[in-house]
Amino acid sequence: MTTKYQRPGTGYAGDSNLLNRDKYQSDAAAQPRVSISSEKIDGDFNYIIDALNEIDDASGSAESIALRLNQSLNADGTLKASASNVLDDWIKHDVTGLNRADGSTVTFNGDATAVYTNNRRVRLIVAGVPLFAHVSSCSVSASITTVSFVDITNANGAIETITETPSEISYSPVFSGDLGNLNSRFNLLKASEVLVENENALLVLKDTSVSGETYALRSNSGVLEFVKNTGTDVSPVWAVCSSLDELGFSLNDGSVTNLKLQDGSVTENKINSGSASNGQILTSDGLGGTSFEDISGRAWEKISEVSFDGSFDEIDITSAMVGYTALRATFLNLTADGSCMVYARVSNDNGSTFLDTAGDYYRSFAAINSVGTEQNDGLENRDSANLMNNTTSALTESSQLMVFITGLEAGFNCFLSSQFTMKDSSSKLYTAYGSSMVNNTALVNGLKLYNPYANNFAAGGKFILEGIKS
Repeated sequence: MTTKYQRPGTGYAGDSNLLNRDKYQSDAAAQPRVSISSEKIDGDFNYIIDALNEIDDASGSAESIALRLNQSLNADGTLKASASNVLDDWIKHDVTGLNRADGSTVTFNGDATAVYTNNRRVRLIVAGVPLFAHVSSCSVSASITTVSFVDITNANGAIETITETPSEISYSPVFSGDLGNLNSRFNLLKASEVLVENENALLVLKDTSVSGETYALRSNSGVLEFVKNTGTDVSPVWAVCSSLDELGFSLNDGSVTNLKLQDGSVTENKINSGSASNGQILTSDGLGGTSFEDISGRAWEKISEVSFDGSFDEIDITSAMVGYTALRATFLNLTADGSCMVYARVSNDNGSTFLDTAGDYYRSFAAINSVGTEQNDGLENRDSANLMNNTTSALTESSQLMVFITGLEAGFNCFLSSQFTMKDSSSKLYTAYGSSMVNNTALVNGLKLYNPYANNFAAGGKFILEGIKS
């Protein structure tokens, strides 16, 4: 106990507002004098004792007021840490007339606009379940307060609505934000700290939901990186998930699967051949991946193309056929005013001379028209390979011819297989299938296609040569 207060050595007048502060002096100065009343003295002491007991009630269950105050206050009057830690609890608001207005609004009696300020956190007990929200607006009319909320969530952060009249409403002593109380959807993923890693600022995003993963954003040598902690909180190891620079986003290998690509999202100009050589194709490697491979020997590739200008006489493809094991010659949109045919001759001396003696070629043909009449030619000895059968009339309708040429290697007979399709003079469909064989097994290294008639194919037709490389 302190000795701050002592009995005065002389008279003590007391506070000027204290009533009856000189009543005993008045009794002594009265004429006749009034004796000191024990009733008055007892009354004064009784009043003092009652006042002291009322003050002592403030000690609660503690032995003294000092002991009670010591639970929360330091000697200098500041709050103890144990007391400040609980100030973030909800403050229950005892209101009357609490009612649900709609899924995000309540009303109650009185004016509480000074309490429910914008963005203040609020807890509502709805059907026994605590819901948490932020105040979006508060107004009063006719002594009824109306409070509207946004971001109403349950304790797990899932979005909710007010389905019935709350049984209780509480507010937080924290204003503007999610700095305390239970979590709302704003702090399911919250920026918890800014670290410095190798002199690079690291904005850490700590996921407080079930997954518990920790991610971060950092700027590294001019690149914004999105990283994930594959280590521990004490010893983090940041693995790059993706990055962003002036060229755009970069994604980890394997991060984009077929299911993540929208149909039609990958167009031809989005596919970069990288280090592929000209003419290579992207194909399966048989191991679940792809690779760029040469198409040589695997597919037809165009060698040349010629458009007819009305002066077609012959096409020598000797120089174009070098390095190919098979050829495909196609004549498209053939028309002529008179007799026209396509013949072929081969060379064994690189085109210096062409075989043109009877018996150099054997030919067999079969033709069929649209009414089912079949015509068969027997095996013939010839000095050239006729590729269109014996159709010598004018080609008034567009026709086409396709010739496959194989056996260009030494030791094999060269074969020319053809299919000719046209509309005949009676407007019937006519198709002829023919095969010609060169009657020697010497290396075929020259070939020409020619028209032996004076008439030429009309302009508008086209010749396309394709081949499969050796």
